[in-house]
Amino acid sequence: MKLKALLEGMPAVMAWHGDDTLDVCDIAIHSAQASRGTVFVALPGTKADGHAYLEEAYRAGSRVFVTRQPFRMPGASNLVVADTRLALTALAARLYGDPSRQLRLIGITGTNGKTTTAYLIESILQAAGIAAGLIGTVVYRFGGVCREADRTTPD
Repeated sequence: MKLKALLEGMPAVMAWHGDDTLDVCDIAIHSAQASRGTVFVALPGTKADGHAYLEEAYRAGSRVFVTRQPFRMPGASNLVVADTRLALTALAARLYGDPSRQLRLIGITGTNGKTTTAYLIESILQAAGIAAGLIGTVVYRFGGVCREADRTTPD
C-alpha cells in the first residue's frame, strides 16, 4: 500500500515530513521487527519508550516513523502525532483491511474469573457451531492454533 493512502484521515496529526509515495507492507512497534516497508510506531511503555529505539529501527530498514516528537534521518518519513497508540490503531485497521468490522467481539472485565468466563464462552460458542477465538492471559487460540500468551494484554 502506498504511504499516502495509509495516512489518509489519520487522527491528531501534528506534523508530517517525507515521501508519501513509499510502499508500506507492515507495522512494527519493536525495533527488532523493523525492516524495509515497515512503519515503526514509537509507543511509550512502562519500562521503555519506543522513541529510544528509532535509530535502531532506522538501521534495520524502516523509513516511515510515527512519533510524538520529530525524527529526522536521511530518507526517513515522519508522522508526528499527539497519541502514537491511537495512530497505531488507525494505521493497523487501514493497512490490514479493518478486520474487526467482520468480527463479533466479547470483552470480559473484572477482578476475578475472567479466564474461566472466557473459556466458558468459547466452549458455548463452539458447541453452537460458531467459530470462536480466545485472547487471554494464559493462551491465544483460534482455528486450531494455540500459542502461549506472552503478555497479559497483547498489542
